[in-house]
Amino acid sequence: MELSKVSVRNGLKPRPEPYWQKLGSGRALGYRQGKTGGSWVARHYDSAQSRKLQSKLGDFGQLPATDRYAAALEAARRWFERLDKGGMARDITVQVACEQYAATRPDAAKRFNRYVYNHSFAKIPLSKLTDHHVATWRNQLERTPALISRSKKGEPVTRARSPATINRDIAPVRAALNRAFRGRAVLEDHAWKFAL
Repeated sequence: MELSKVSVRNGLKPRPEPYWQKLGSGRALGYRQGKTGGSWVARHYDSAQSRKLQSKLGDFGQLPATDRYAAALEAARRWFERLDKGGMARDITVQVACEQYAATRPDAAKRFNRYVYNHSFAKIPLSKLTDHHVATWRNQLERTPALISRSKKGEPVTRARSPATINRDIAPVRAALNRAFRGRAVLEDHAWKFAL
């Protein structure tokens, strides 16, 4: 099926199973037509393990309808490339990488709860993480005052965060991202290699 034409996609009947367009051996781009719009999905057949892998690509609703096919095709190609290089089929977020790392490290879990999980940085998929995202998070952490007094009486006492405190707070984040990189959840570490 040719999914590049808007008129073809608009004429599809809504159904849970995507309409597929073959891209190559074991690769396809799918379009799932819903009642109020459609979304894109990629499919890869792993012949070594005799299994089909799928990745939801999104609806690309922010783009004009004429540009959505090209955007979906590019997203599918990036996913296929990641699989070809031995990467994981499912993209994980910074938060998931931190949660996996913190599963056996309670001290790291406390720092993640304070400085990572409540930040928009945590919701970014690792494959879309840039050095700008990481630097923005680090700059915000550097500006966050360090709490000196935890007394329940009176105002909390804070001071400017020292370089040593900043390093202690970012070290577990760096370790969590490096662990995800070694586990092939992401194929490049340039986003945090220098920013952290």
